[in-house]
Amino acid sequence: MIMDKQKQSKLNMTHRKKIVKANYIHGDSRKELDSLIAEKRKFQLIMTSPPYNMDKEYEKTQSLEKYSKEIEIVIKKLAMLLDDNGSICWQ
Repeated sequence: MIMDKQKQSKLNMTHRKKIVKANYIHGDSRKELDSLIAEKRKFQLIMTSPPYNMDKEYEKTQSLEKYSKEIEIVIKKLAMLLDDNGSICWQ
């Protein structure tokens, strides 16, 4: 059977089923990310909502310099966990 590429692509898309496994991790990022790195885990999608240091009632406000250093560490760790073809959604 011979099909043009457009028909073949549509056929593959309609018959392909993929099971997606999602993990929700809530905790201290310093501990949780280190644990995942030690396990050599890789993720195709990382969604995160870090504190923004904007004096919200649920945040501890700190100097911009200290905040920047902490966020930089988190970003580097997230990048280590990201699959080569993955994405980070930073809310």
